[in-house]
Amino acid sequence: MQGSDFPRTFKDDEAPSFAVKVGPSEQPTTFALVEKKDYAFLGWSSDPNESMGKKPAVFVVSDEVYASLRDAASRKSYELYAIEGAKTAEALSMQVYAIVSQTSGAYYSSFADVYSKQIEGSALMLFSSGFFALVATFALASVIYFKQLREATEERQQYAILRKLGVDNRQIKRVIRKQLLFVFLPPLALSVLYSWSIIKAYILESISNFPELPGITWGIIGVYFLVYLLLYVSSTNLYYKIISRRL
Repeated sequence: MQGSDFPRTFKDDEAPSFAVKVGPSEQPTTFALVEKKDYAFLGWSSDPNESMGKKPAVFVVSDEVYASLRDAASRKSYELYAIEGAKTAEALSMQVYAIVSQTSGAYYSSFADVYSKQIEGSALMLFSSGFFALVATFALASVIYFKQLREATEERQQYAILRKLGVDNRQIKRVIRKQLLFVFLPPLALSVLYSWSIIKAYILESISNFPELPGITWGIIGVYFLVYLLLYVSSTNLYYKIISRRL
């Protein structure tokens, strides 16, 4: 049914019950829901010129129950067509919809319409989210980067004192790396952990027929990690150059 992102099986004492009126003159029949699945028996109702409509929920019963109710039920028929020319599918869908829409209350669903709208929406969402994620990444990294450079200018006197006390350049570089690592690492670790938990819960667990998706996700996270690594290395080198200038 629409809105069920994850399947659910109900226990006997937890199964919700509801009444269904099969025919106009029949008494409602009470059913107990055993399982709920995210499976499209019927696709999204579509319109070639507008957005997608609703995806009807389908109630599946046993053959015995269906046989006992079929005579009194008001039945509807569905016709399914598979076409070969994918390039002309959208144009053909507009022609078929013009015919179907003349019947009041008719249900129409075209894979070509749904697919094109989903691709357009997904592409726009991917571009927007990727753009804002990139801006946010460089904005946060730049704030950390320039904050550390300002602190380096303010701490030149302290490092000059350390040199006079006999601390060599290797030890100073080690101190700088540890200091900046504590600044760069927590935001990176928290963002990667949070992003992975959200992606895994809402995307990876609901898409089982795309085995390459986890690898792509880790590749994007790897690029994110690489950006921070480059900023970290650049910060440590520039930090050392600033404190090494003579007062």
